[in-house]
Amino acid sequence: MNQKPGFLGSSLFPGFDPLPNHADADADDDAVLQSSAHVFGAIDEVLATTSALNPAPFASVQPKENTSNALSNAQKGFPVFASFSFNPSLPGATAPSSVPDLASATTQPRKREKRNDADSESDSDELSRGKDRKEKKTKKDKIAKKHKRSKEKEDRGKDRDKRDDGGRGIKSSHHREKGATVYPANREVTSRALAIPTFTKAASNDVSSNLSLFRMDRRGDSENARYGSASSSKVPRYFSYFNRIYGVSDTRFRVSHRVGNSIVVYSLHKPGERLTSRDFRIALRGTPIRLASMLRKTPTEAISHSDDFIAFPKSSLILNMPSTHDKPQEVPFPVSTNLQETPEFLAETRRLNLRLENNPANLATWLELLALQDSLLRNAEAESTSARAMASLRRSVTEKKVAIYEKALRQHPYAARELVLPMLELVAEVWDAPRLLTTWDRVLKRVSGPGGVGTFEVWDRYVTYRMTSYASFGVSPMLEVFEQCFGVFQARRDFEGSQMALLHFFKRLCSMLFDAGYTERAVALYQAMIEFSCFTPPAFAQMDFEQRMDLFEDFWESECARVGEAGATGWKENVIGAVGVAAYIPKRGDVGDEDEGDDEYAAWFRCEAEAGFMNWAPQRSTTAATAKADDDDDADEDPFATIIFDDIRPFMFDISHPTLKARLVTNFAQLLSCQLNMTESSTMLESLSPCQVQLMNNSLLTSFFPPKSPRGSEGPVPAFPIKNFPLAQDNLFRTAGSCLLDDVQVRGIQDAGHQRLAFLCHLLSQCRSFDDLDDVAMPLMLSLEACEGSKGGLKAALKAGKNMLKEARMNLSLWACYAGLEVARRKLDEARKIYQTAIMSYRTFPLEQQHDAVLLHLAYAELEAEAERFHVALQVLVSFADRSVELPSLTTEERPPATRILKARKFLQEMTSIAMQKCNQEALAPSSQSLRKTACLVACGGLFEYLSTDKIEDALQYFDKMHTKADIPALRELILDSKLRILLRHSKRSGIFVRPGDIRDAIEKAVIEFPHNSTFLTMLVEGEAKFKMENRVRRVIDSCLKTNPSSTLWAFAVWTELHHHIGEVYNQNTVQSLLSRAIECPVGKQAPSLWQLAIVFEILTGNLQRAKQLLFRAIRECPWSKGLYLLVVGELRGVFGADEVAEIVGVMEEKEIRIRIPL
Repeated sequence: MNQKPGFLGSSLFPGFDPLPNHADADADDDAVLQSSAHVFGAIDEVLATTSALNPAPFASVQPKENTSNALSNAQKGFPVFASFSFNPSLPGATAPSSVPDLASATTQPRKREKRNDADSESDSDELSRGKDRKEKKTKKDKIAKKHKRSKEKEDRGKDRDKRDDGGRGIKSSHHREKGATVYPANREVTSRALAIPTFTKAASNDVSSNLSLFRMDRRGDSENARYGSASSSKVPRYFSYFNRIYGVSDTRFRVSHRVGNSIVVYSLHKPGERLTSRDFRIALRGTPIRLASMLRKTPTEAISHSDDFIAFPKSSLILNMPSTHDKPQEVPFPVSTNLQETPEFLAETRRLNLRLENNPANLATWLELLALQDSLLRNAEAESTSARAMASLRRSVTEKKVAIYEKALRQHPYAARELVLPMLELVAEVWDAPRLLTTWDRVLKRVSGPGGVGTFEVWDRYVTYRMTSYASFGVSPMLEVFEQCFGVFQARRDFEGSQMALLHFFKRLCSMLFDAGYTERAVALYQAMIEFSCFTPPAFAQMDFEQRMDLFEDFWESECARVGEAGATGWKENVIGAVGVAAYIPKRGDVGDEDEGDDEYAAWFRCEAEAGFMNWAPQRSTTAATAKADDDDDADEDPFATIIFDDIRPFMFDISHPTLKARLVTNFAQLLSCQLNMTESSTMLESLSPCQVQLMNNSLLTSFFPPKSPRGSEGPVPAFPIKNFPLAQDNLFRTAGSCLLDDVQVRGIQDAGHQRLAFLCHLLSQCRSFDDLDDVAMPLMLSLEACEGSKGGLKAALKAGKNMLKEARMNLSLWACYAGLEVARRKLDEARKIYQTAIMSYRTFPLEQQHDAVLLHLAYAELEAEAERFHVALQVLVSFADRSVELPSLTTEERPPATRILKARKFLQEMTSIAMQKCNQEALAPSSQSLRKTACLVACGGLFEYLSTDKIEDALQYFDKMHTKADIPALRELILDSKLRILLRHSKRSGIFVRPGDIRDAIEKAVIEFPHNSTFLTMLVEGEAKFKMENRVRRVIDSCLKTNPSSTLWAFAVWTELHHHIGEVYNQNTVQSLLSRAIECPVGKQAPSLWQLAIVFEILTGNLQRAKQLLFRAIRECPWSKGLYLLVVGELRGVFGADEVAEIVGVMEEKEIRIRIPL
């Protein structure tokens, strides 16, 4: 029912039912008064309750002189009835305390007579009877005069009342219906008692409408039946009356004619303007739009052609709106609301609400309802809503979605991935930090208990929130968060899944400590985990975790050489009689050694950087004591340089899976600036944006930007410095774009820390016996040797390779890598001899040493295929299938017989099917070695189909078939890589033409499926660089950024803009726009590399003030990154004053960022 403003039952008494309207004017007043006495008896009870709950809601209207002891109107919480008289004859009626007179509240206050309580009680009856007689006579005279005056103005007031009412059919005060009961206000009555209204017709016609306080409507709401709903949203905001539209501020809109349930609306540019019939016919072919969207345009604003209608000088538009009103109705001016809910939106909302009422446990319906709310934002964006209106609309949608989330969580309290995480993400920018932390604690308790689902996702998001929350971040609080997280997952029984989760959080912990300056503790944690998990003595293997931890404490405190250090042999070799080996002796800088003319902060920065470069590895207590004895001036020792067992014990856990052990080693190598990705999908590698800090390395950052002098037109494009692709043996020695280790990478390792490259080589050498590392550890060491130095690197690597082959003669991957070194030197004949020697000798090896034979044959066949000796390459693959030791000579060009080709095809298909099935069975943590072997088998099969049929289509179909069978993302990524390489090799053959569109389509499909793979992205850029089609690359990258953004993808987009035109200057505005979008993206905000890239770009372009602003934002978003803080006293020292630098240093101390040299 539509309640009118001022209706008594709608505001104070929802259950109040007004008395029925009596048609007879001479109805019995006593019965009415008795009924009203019961009503106002209930009012007294409500007044007593509201006076206690709401002491002063109307305090602003109380007169100052009214200071009696009686209850005031504010204390009762009820509007004033100043003109109603009290009738003591009514049954159950009691005289309440006095209230101020409403008529006299706004005029001069009266002087109150002093009367005692006895006089007031004795005169109450007589006063009431006298007033009743006077009121009847006075009211009759007044009513007669008013009816006479209203009779004269009745005709003139009809039209005006209709226009003012707006067509809703509400009668004016001169024509009240019988259903309306008015409580008149009598100015002459000055009784101190509460006036109770008398429900009589004479009283209702006493005073004009401007003095009445309330109006009761006993009629039903006709709009409920007219619009078929009790919701006010179904009532149209605009109504037509003849050819005018009411409710619109712009009076130039007119109604032309009706079309079904719609009306044609046109706008007059001048008063009295008319449109021709031709304009109407054209308008009928237009697209219907809503009047609200047309009203958003200002009268002087030109209509854009991007809208969904055709613009004319005199616009005629078809408007879909109800046209049931032919008479004017009372419609208020349309108030702009934040939520512009269309009829389609409301209908869909009603449908979903009805489904939820019938089945509230349906999670899909809740998610559909939540997704529906986002359509409001999309519609507003499509209508080019202003930024301020969009912000207001976004807040409104957020509040509505939060309410839906809360209701959905009552039905699904454990739907972490679907409900909990999206809700917390939504309110992160709306709620304050204490409220958000309280909600996080409640969620963590719920999901961490028994039966909790989605624990890993919730904890991962919680760690990210605590790291990126500037207000609550601190190194010590973060350590407590990680310790609590480790305790939750160690208590779970899902050992393999828990080990993967623990390894994930362990990587995040060490990365945070390393970036915050606690490099010794991060390195010590990895050393302890590798020693404890991979080098456990056989006698301790069957003990439980706590017992092994107690024994491991003895090994740690003995200060033996640990993994990665020279002379380390592992825990299992140092159980008894271990001798302590000194670690790296630190070389600390001294502030006093700087020149006197240097700035104090600049000198401190150089010393701090030198200390971080020299002292990244943990010290021993004996080493620290020796250094202190040698240097008596150094009285203050760094307490964080020596790591005791209590510093690492809370974060130790057990790892039993072989693949996870190898992944632990590769994560350690990544911490040491070596991008050793193991055989993991690029999508998984990009799941940790805070750990992607490659561009924080000065060498990689320098190579990211083009050189200052323009390059020549024939110069090669430098390689993308970030290597993000699964590791395979054949990408150790490739072109610059897909090679894992190159000169830039090795230079970055050397510049990151003193003797870090040697430490990394020791790590790979000591861990090469692991199951998943034995086929890549030694080739990686050769790659490091080959890149170390500029000219003699390959020669030194060949010499080291010979020494390694003497020790590990049965390592077939080492043979392939050694031959690859000769290929890199362009010594193809020497490489062929090495391949043939290895192939003819491995048949005598044990079977467990022959698992890399497929790699050897594949590398040799690809070498011959690139030299366009296709028959020789086919014979190499056939010899692998029939296990023949007969290899073609260097000069033969004979094609193998057809029978051998058929047998080889069948053998390769069977081997590939078995290997594929084995990998798919290990979907949770597949063996890296089996993944690499399977990828090599698929590559051999594809190359075999290409060479045997001499058709690229057969090879591509084979790769597509294998791609659909693979379930593991890393394997599918390796298969796509092999497919693209064979397609590009075919396009380079002499006399062969391949449509550029076919190559482009294949590369784009690979990029869309794996948008973070740096090899695929590099192929895309190199392919389009030949045709100068930069917009195609921008289109593909931009689509990937919208669907699946990552720090690597943002960095590649910037790198592409910097290197689009060889020898030309890049567009600074485009690069700046990309960087701004990157750091505004939720993923980019968490990546210190992108912030560093944006700040350095502004420094290179001379915008130091903008770089300063970006630095403040970067510190707020990534408060754990010490490298960002040091920019204040480094590259940006000139724009920061001494006070600002001191403030930044204070923030570092507050956030517990490591400061090695006291300032």
